[in-house]
Amino acid sequence: MSYIEEDNMLTAPWVGQTSYKNGLTIVVLAVNRDIVENISEALIHVHKKEDFQWKIIVLRCIDLERIISQSDITGRVGIDFMVIAIDLSAVFCIEWVRKMLDKVHPDLKMRRVVLVNPCGLSVDSMAVNTSDVLSFCKENKLEMINANVAKKDEAEYLAQRLLNFIGASIGYKTGIPNLNIL
Repeated sequence: MSYIEEDNMLTAPWVGQTSYKNGLTIVVLAVNRDIVENISEALIHVHKKEDFQWKIIVLRCIDLERIISQSDITGRVGIDFMVIAIDLSAVFCIEWVRKMLDKVHPDLKMRRVVLVNPCGLSVDSMAVNTSDVLSFCKENKLEMINANVAKKDEAEYLAQRLLNFIGASIGYKTGIPNLNIL
């Protein structure tokens, strides 16, 4: 298990998809516990429904520090993907995501982190400026997906898109991992 420690700040450990041959660990992170539950349950439900050749482990959290501290104790958690649900109805949401991304391994951050707008807010009802969100995504090279996860069908559609994204990233159909998916 590898992790980076810079300036007394731990980053999320990442071993990658070789940590367990046919299984991937996905972290779903948000401020709101209901959003975390809805996205996690949709991921599990869609994964069971489809015919994937790999298994998923979904870690649900509202605080990335807990996963980091647990993995330091056990030494067994390899994080393959992160789904960060950014609540665009909150004023300081970009700062919160930036703080969470500071704790993520640079390789994981570059290739395997996806932002989700879980409320499905329109541009005029967001608490932050749209150009700030877009520039943040561009400077951090992050993909953003919108869905209202309070609705079950939209949460499942989001989960299907996330699983397709993960499948393309690990080379599910081609056998060749696509590390430059964005």
